[in-house]
Amino acid sequence: MWACCPNTAIYAKGKNWYRYKYSSHEPTFSQTEFDDLERVLRRDTRTANGSRTVHLFSGFLRCVDCDKALQRKSANGMVYYACRTYTEKSKQRCTKHSIRIDVLETAVLQSIQAQIALLDNLSGLVDEIDQAPVIDTQTKRLEKLRAEKRRELEKVKHLSDSLYVDWKSGMMNQEAYLRRNEKFAEQEAQLSAVIANLEEELRRAAQTVTSDSGIFDLFLKYKNIQQLDRALLVELVDAIYVHEDKQITIQFRYFAAEICG
Repeated sequence: MWACCPNTAIYAKGKNWYRYKYSSHEPTFSQTEFDDLERVLRRDTRTANGSRTVHLFSGFLRCVDCDKALQRKSANGMVYYACRTYTEKSKQRCTKHSIRIDVLETAVLQSIQAQIALLDNLSGLVDEIDQAPVIDTQTKRLEKLRAEKRRELEKVKHLSDSLYVDWKSGMMNQEAYLRRNEKFAEQEAQLSAVIANLEEELRRAAQTVTSDSGIFDLFLKYKNIQQLDRALLVELVDAIYVHEDKQITIQFRYFAAEICG
């Protein structure tokens, strides 16, 4: 059995796995597809006894307090999940964090639907932003200001170097040199800080979400979703954390966690 990502192949021989790089063949998977495959393989994908179907939430559920996986259990015909630390190790190390599967499915579905609705609205706003020249104008202003501050910094450094030459040549006494050198050092520090802030603003501007961002396509293709399935969870969700009060926190692949009841 073997798989490959761009310029890399992985194959098994006996109990050993081998990886080698190559450049003369087209990759079987794109890097994104390979990363997605690895994410799926790292999940708990055990099936029920006598079944080949992987449970919907296998590999996704974790206890928000101890970060251990939740265990699927059943009682009186009802399926629920509970913290593995509590059920298998010690009731003193964690609490039960139990939640019925029907409650869980409803909460996760509603949360994903809400996230998709927000992105649907946001995509329209982003299209308007893309068409406006504001971001481009702001970026140019920041770049111009950064260039000016860099020139000021070089000038201060040059003056500082000249000051040192004057002192060493005897054209300036040590007291005057130290006093003026301290002022130049302060100016250098201030200008360096300003430049660093400008570069951070430019970095953020470059990362501004646009309508071309893949996250919109990824989420909005499930725009009319009415029922959960495992493929949807694998694509959109990293983890689902269960709280003791039966609230859940969903960690989406591209967004901060969202808490819902």
